[in-house]
Amino acid sequence: MFKTRFVWLGLLVALTGGCASAPPTTSQPTPDISGTWVGGLQGAGASAPATLRLVQKGPALTGDIQIGGRPDFSGPVAGRVDGSDVKLALTSGFGSLGLMQVKGDQITGFAAGAPLRLQRVK
Repeated sequence: MFKTRFVWLGLLVALTGGCASAPPTTSQPTPDISGTWVGGLQGAGASAPATLRLVQKGPALTGDIQIGGRPDFSGPVAGRVDGSDVKLALTSGFGSLGLMQVKGDQITGFAAGAPLRLQRVK
């Protein structure tokens, strides 16, 4: 009986010891991207001005985007920022700006099938 308990205790220590040695997870810090961003879409032979205004609370984003000549990709937006990844969608449910990247004072991505480049207004 004593040997059985000793074996079970040994197995328990071995199993829990492996969990304790797992490497810590690291996440990228959430950058503050609140404010006004201006730039535009650059398509095949055409361009359209764009303005994005964002309010950030933690990783959550709300605001609005206006893309010249594209009312289908303009209006209120909501989304999240996770490290350098920015995901925004029109709150109307009509469209998504998809995954964009923020690097310093620039946001790049795609909207309406064209490259979107925005610069923070200081």
